[in-house]
Amino acid sequence: MYNHLLDTFIIVAKCGSFQKASEKLFISSTSIMKQMNKLEHDLQVRLFKRTSKGIELTMQGEYIYKESQKIMHLSNTILKEAKKLSNETTIKIKIGSSELFPSKLLSNIWNIVQSEWPNFDLEFISFEDSRQGQHNAFSQLGDKFTFFVGTYLSTFLGTRYNAMELVKLPLCIGVPIHHKLQNKKVLAISDLYNQEIIMLKNGVSQYLDDARIELQKHKEITIIDVDEYDINTFNLCIKRNCVIITSPNWIDIHPMIKTIKLNWDYKVPFGIIYSTKPSKETLRFLKIIFEVYQTHPCFE
Repeated sequence: MYNHLLDTFIIVAKCGSFQKASEKLFISSTSIMKQMNKLEHDLQVRLFKRTSKGIELTMQGEYIYKESQKIMHLSNTILKEAKKLSNETTIKIKIGSSELFPSKLLSNIWNIVQSEWPNFDLEFISFEDSRQGQHNAFSQLGDKFTFFVGTYLSTFLGTRYNAMELVKLPLCIGVPIHHKLQNKKVLAISDLYNQEIIMLKNGVSQYLDDARIELQKHKEITIIDVDEYDINTFNLCIKRNCVIITSPNWIDIHPMIKTIKLNWDYKVPFGIIYSTKPSKETLRFLKIIFEVYQTHPCFE
């Protein structure tokens, strides 16, 4: 720990006498002598030789004088950097939020560590879940929006956006609340026989394409292809009283649709979607979120 008496010691060593040091520091020479006696006592080292001409540094004093100047410089540098951090400009993180890309999870994660990172300011910006609304939002990623949170498609990864995976979520089945399957806790593929099932068309996502291959092995299941998911896709599910491929992050997307696990191993990546040209601040924020999620997972 830096001893503040070293500040006085350095001045005394430079001046060569207690009297000259007292004039420079505007305190009495007696007070300076007491401080130096205490410093020698604390360090258990003799720092000065008293002579008729004043004072001279001992060999140990010379060494401490040289090294203490380095310590003082380092201490000042550390303090300057600390003040710079405390005065750092607020970093705005703009989170796009919609029914298909809910921001609650990110908000919950951030609440855990917000007090440790006061320079980050989160702003939640809503956008429409229509197809055009989603296209417009993704085209402004890195500008109007810093992040989205949700499942993402492998087709566009690295071209339209980057993504930091937090977890792989199981593909589930969304069932209308008046559907005959709505009381099931877990579904088997055989439960889907003689049912229509809505899912994204072939070629949009590798993860869904793999699941499609499995479903197509069962001729009793009818697949209804859609180009993209938006809120109207879930309304279609209600209107036709059919089921839909979904995931746990959409559990609250529609009040009349219940999410039920399907007994299979197909999953889709879930995480934070961000620009292909992220700023240093964006990457810094991502690192914080990733580390927090490892100890506070939101999906089991």
